[in-house]
Amino acid sequence: MPVFKLTMMLTNDWAQGWSESYYTEQADMGAAIPVLDTLVPLLMSLRTAQNRMLYARASDVSIRGDSQLSTLSFPYVGTYSPSLGVNAISADVGLLVQLFASSKRKNHVFMRGMSDDIITGLVFNSEPAWQASFDFLNSELTADCKTQTRISPTNPTKQYDNILSVFVVGVHSRKPGRPFGLPVGRRKRR
Repeated sequence: MPVFKLTMMLTNDWAQGWSESYYTEQADMGAAIPVLDTLVPLLMSLRTAQNRMLYARASDVSIRGDSQLSTLSFPYVGTYSPSLGVNAISADVGLLVQLFASSKRKNHVFMRGMSDDIITGLVFNSEPAWQASFDFLNSELTADCKTQTRISPTNPTKQYDNILSVFVVGVHSRKPGRPFGLPVGRRKRR
């Protein structure tokens, strides 16, 4: 069966933009779009109203240029309602979420656009309402999505495995304009 990449483009009130991608294995594009349409509200239930999803699309990873937009109306606004006085934080801070398939087959996603009751001073605080939404996302990702990993560091061929669990590893920040997940510390000598 073909594998589809589900890509979501997001922005916030400070004109910061980012994307998140997930993978699913479905019979055809017609079966991939409902998975995409299910993920969009689940992902936006974790974000405040200062965050918007501009569009979402599904594309077949084996066919270049083959993509189709979600059937939902966009922009899709975040629906998480934190307690009074809590605001969204910069997109330069995100939750490191692990999509776990096995000890060697796992993927990381940096979820940005969280509120400051979820991330306080680079510490993750699991609020009950947010955790309930995250649990719904977890069940959808484990049911319909896959991790994408290379077969080996020297082999660029991709492998897709079923997600067994989804959990928050921690909080990461980055310098504006730099990617998340850069190595920290001294460089290795060659």
